[in-house]
Formats: sequence, structure tokens, C-alpha cells
Amino acid sequence: THTHTHTKTPSSQHKQPVCKSMWISAMLLLLALIVVFVLLLVAFWLRQRSTFSPNVPMSDGYVPILGNSLIATKQFHRILDHLQDEYHRYKGPFQFKVLSQPTYIAVFDPASVEHVLSKNFDNYVKGDYFRDQFSDFLGDGIFAVDGEEWAFQRKTASHIFTRNELRGFMTDVFRDHATLVLDVLNKAAAADQPVNVQDLFFRYTLESIGKIAFGVNLGCFEKEKVDFAIAFDQVQETAMQRALSIWAVRKHLKWLLPAERALTRNVALLNTFADKVIRERRLEPD
Repeated sequence: THTHTHTKTPSSQHKQPVCKSMWISAMLLLLALIVVFVLLLVAFWLRQRSTFSPNVPMSDGYVPILGNSLIATKQFHRILDHLQDEYHRYKGPFQFKVLSQPTYIAVFDPASVEHVLSKNFDNYVKGDYFRDQFSDFLGDGIFAVDGEEWAFQRKTASHIFTRNELRGFMTDVFRDHATLVLDVLNKAAAADQPVNVQDLFFRYTLESIGKIAFGVNLGCFEKEKVDFAIAFDQVQETAMQRALSIWAVRKHLKWLLPAERALTRNVALLNTFADKVIRERRLEPD
């Protein structure tokens, strides 16, 4: 007779323990990743809190990590009204935080505005972060620079905004364009038609500044659509979107976003307009 002895191969002997060991390792790795992720969130939150002002109330809707991003997105279509509502809620300055953005402190009362823009102006710089967000359409202009660059441009601009200019030429421009506004309102009243006051005031402001700054008529009251006005308005809207978005991500995805692609076209249109005005001015006799 023959006795057959069956022995288990090494692979079959160790198969079950090896699978169990791999499963435990995977679970431990997953747990470690979760712990690291939670610690990073806590560190990020603590760093975020360190930027808050302890004596200024936080705006309604704040969520750790996300800040006020959710409510800012929800209220974007009326963001200025929302900020005004918050000011009345807190009866003074308040702060709000958008993910990846610096902490903002909003001030509305005349004394605070005067403190920031006049009495202690040098303390409130725009900084590199502001320039990174807005330099592609503000360039190195007075609204985007600090220190000596700002002082130089402020001195240059001061020759335009003198008391005599304000009393003379500028007053005449604003008064003349105000009559155009009244004409629009009177015609609408006679026809019992509604008026988009925001659009009307925008046209009034832009037409007046165009005359004062560039010496040209933009045609805001003669034309239904003015390319310069549309481009200028859209640039401002995109700027607000940037201020309330995750800029650290958005700036690398600009080519994917319709608003950012439109911004490039609008800035090109504004630059073309400005270059044309400069060329024509240089051809004029002194």
C-alpha cells in the first residue's frame, strides 16, 4: 500500500495572515492620514484666529476654517448692502474672513475713514497680497502702490485736484452732466417709465470723470451701450469676485474662468483707450 501525505504549500499557509496584516497596515495608514489632516486643520484654524482683532466683533456667519466665505458667496449680489447691514448690526467696525484672504476690518463712520485715509494713512498699506490680486488691471498706479511710489503719484495728481480746479472746471463739468441726468429723469417721469438709477448714476460719474481726467466725452448719455463703460464696470465686478474668492487657487485657474478671460479683454480695451488719449494729448500744442 502507498500512503499519500498532503502538505500545505508555504503560500497557502501564510496567505490568510498576510492579508490580515496588509488590512491592518492600510487601516493604520488611513488613521495616521486622518490624524495628520485634523492636526493640519487645527493648525490652520489657530493661525487663522491669530489674525483676528480681539476687540472687533466678527461678522455674522463665521465658520472655523471657511470663515465668512459661505455667506459672502450667498450675499455677493448685494455685498455692499450686506456690509452696511452688518455695520448697523454691530453699531461700528467689524471684521470678516474669507478663506485664503487676509482678515478684513470694515469701517464706515467718518472718524474711522478719516483715520485710515488721512491721519494715519502710512500705517494702512496695500501690500504685496493686494498687488498680486489687482496689479494686472491697476498696474503700478496710485490705487495699487505704497510708500514713495504712492507719494510721487499723489503729488502729480494733486496738481489736478486743486481748490481752484474744484471750484472752476470740475464744478462746471459735474453741473453740466447733472442737467443730463435731470433730462433723463424728466423724460422718464413724463412717460411714466421706471429708471435704473444705479445705471444712470454710473453713467453720470463715468462721463464726468472722463471729461475731467481725459478731456473726452465718453458718450454715456448719447449711447445705449458704451464699450469703455461696460469694460470698466465688468473689471470692477471681477475685482470684487477676486476679493471674495480663494485667490490662491483662482489665480492659477484664470484661463478656465469666463470672468477672468473677459477681464483680459476688458483691460486691453481700457489700455487701448488710454493710449489713444495720451497720443492725442501729446500731439496737442502746449
